[in-house]
Order: sequence, then C-alpha cells, then structure tokens
Amino acid sequence: MRSFRGLSDEYTRTLLAPFKTKQLLAHILSSVTEDQLRGAESLLQERMIGAIDAHRFTALLDLPAESGGAGWNRIRAVSLAGRIEAYLDTATRVKTAKSAQEGARLIYAFFADRLTFPADSVQADRVREALTERLALKIDLRGLQQKLDDPVSEGGAGLRRDTAEHLVSETETILLLKY
Repeated sequence: MRSFRGLSDEYTRTLLAPFKTKQLLAHILSSVTEDQLRGAESLLQERMIGAIDAHRFTALLDLPAESGGAGWNRIRAVSLAGRIEAYLDTATRVKTAKSAQEGARLIYAFFADRLTFPADSVQADRVREALTERLALKIDLRGLQQKLDDPVSEGGAGLRRDTAEHLVSETETILLLKY
C-alpha cells in the first residue's frame, strides 16, 4: 500500500476496484491458478493440432508443471479431458455428417442428457429442427436462440432462457471446433 501513500482511502478503493473485482471473481469461480490455466491452454492447443493424443493430454494435465505438465490434480484432469474429448469427438462427427439433419442429431445427442423432456417429445423435435436450420445456415445464432426460447405454442422449443442460451453456446462451440 506504500504506492498509494498520500491518496485518500476512497480514491485508493476506487483505483483498486477493477483489480479486486477480477481477483475475487477468479477466486470464487475457479480454483484453477493462472499457471495451471496457461499450462492447460498450451496442452489443449497441442491436442487440437494432433501433436498429442487424448491419453497423453490427460496425463500431461495431471503432471506437475516442473515436469512439463499443467499441474492439475488427477480428478480434475480426467474430468476436463473427458469434456474436451466429447466436444472434439462431436465436432469431428458433425463435420463428417452427410446432412444438416444428421449433424443436428449428433449435436442433440451431445447435450440430450441435460434436457428434461423425452427425446420423442414436441420440444425435442423443435430443438432438432432448430439445430438443423442452424447447420444448414438458414438461421444465425440469434435465430437459434429465438427458436429454442420461443414457446411451443409459437413454434419454438419452449426452453427456459438460460437453457436456450447454454445450448446455443454449446452448439456454436461445436461448430467452431469442426473447422
């Protein structure tokens, strides 16, 4: 605090607010350190370009940073690697799908376990229809959001707004990864 000598407490608080805000949110939302995050990013880049396979990626996440790893614990490393592999696998399968409808079915299967309605319901059909339109480039991400969020009575899937936003984000991530 020597750097702020001569400044009022109120002014010092104002100057430090952005830094304290970032630090507090980072602490609350993630127990991953900056070094662990940088290590994981580097390893993920190697994984995505094919320099390492899934097994090696998981092992390196768990390895201490001093030994060339990311310094994560085993449970977190396995969990992260599993999620990443699910995204990469789905993106690869969507990329090789023969039609937008097949790709939509694959994306729907990717997050079907998080949906609370039966797969043979009107809502499920509407989600798959919206995904098909997105893959066929008939709608953009805002259009996808709208179709997922609109009530069933208005032709939408009737999802809660936060669920629709999450599915749009997941879909767009998969679409980005397929390139």
